[in-house]
Amino acid sequence: MNLELDSISVNQLYQLATEATEKKLITAHGYRGGQYELLRQGEFILLSPSEAIQYLQTLVQPTDINI
Repeated sequence: MNLELDSISVNQLYQLATEATEKKLITAHGYRGGQYELLRQGEFILLSPSEAIQYLQTLVQPTDINI
């Protein structure tokens, strides 16, 4: 069961990172030494997988700019 949960998390992380890349919010992403690495605005951001999911969810979330 834990393996299945990990698989879901990995898939969610990959999908979010791919969406962020397509929207040009990040340049690159991938695992590095058990952490998840994002390249954004020329800076490397190294996060745990769960932190990366939260970060990417916030990043790709649509914002209402007409407020």
